[in-house]
Amino acid sequence: MLIPLFAAIISCAQNVPFQLACQIDIACYVATVVFLYILGIPRKFNLGNELKFLFQYFVAFVIVFVMVDNGIRTVKGLI
Repeated sequence: MLIPLFAAIISCAQNVPFQLACQIDIACYVATVVFLYILGIPRKFNLGNELKFLFQYFVAFVIVFVMVDNGIRTVKGLI
């Protein structure tokens, strides 16, 4: 979960609009999933478990990114 954390921090530091930051987050998710497949981690699952894993991972990825991004933008707005 460090990838969405770094993506949120970098996008906020560069004053990237939220919509573009979300697109960057989805691109990071896709890159991470491709990396997981290169490592062969999801191949240990059957199709149902694999789709469930990918969906849960995507939801966690988005939640971490949105929470960190909104938190940083709120703190920057208060300063």
